[in-house]
Amino acid sequence: MSKAEDYITQNTKTLEEYGKEYFKWLTPDQARRAVEIARGEVIDKTLDFLKDKLYKGGYIGIIDLCDEYIKAMKDE
Repeated sequence: MSKAEDYITQNTKTLEEYGKEYFKWLTPDQARRAVEIARGEVIDKTLDFLKDKLYKGGYIGIIDLCDEYIKAMKDE
């Protein structure tokens, strides 16, 4: 399970009445946090991929490329 999925599982609330489960929900802030966690996981996986591929190819400016990628993904 990813960190985002784990966060959602831990923070999902359920409305129950007389043993019946009606619906599950996250607050808007919790949903935004889950998205932030998922975005971080995507960034980390992509950076690992780039480092592996570019180091093998001998790309010298990999750190600059990764920094640019992080800024683009974070909308900075």
